[in-house]
Amino acid sequence: PFFGGKNLSVVIHIPSGRVLNKFIGFLNEINPDKDFWKELDEISLEEIKNSTLKINLALFGSAFGYEKCGGFIQNLNEENFNLRNYLASILRCYANQYANAIKQLSPNEKYTKIILSGGISNKLKFLKNYLHDVTGYDVERVKPEFDETFSGLKKLSKNI
Repeated sequence: PFFGGKNLSVVIHIPSGRVLNKFIGFLNEINPDKDFWKELDEISLEEIKNSTLKINLALFGSAFGYEKCGGFIQNLNEENFNLRNYLASILRCYANQYANAIKQLSPNEKYTKIILSGGISNKLKFLKNYLHDVTGYDVERVKPEFDETFSGLKKLSKNI
């Protein structure tokens, strides 16, 4: 049940901030003097689309997409195993979790719009354009003053 007598379909526990902290934290353990969050922010949409590693971000047992042995990185080879491709692949695989969840919730493409809510969706600047490109849906962000998930959902309920 949702606000105003409506129903809301959701996919829960999609890996987000916690898992990004783990992947970036791993790099910080190797080189604590480098700002890998800044590097992540500098990855272009084109690099993200062209990234080649397959990364399952479901590191936690309760995470959407968790498999019996946890997360993984696949498709490593000597040409693509570098920092830029690693970071771009993390971002692509992160966004693809949401694109896949959207396809699950709307297999007949009955929806026309995606609304991004939450702190991470506002921090990852590429996300809006990437999701539009891979799903074809219009994508909006909740305004920054509503960037926390529950505040954003409360505001969104008024538009339904």
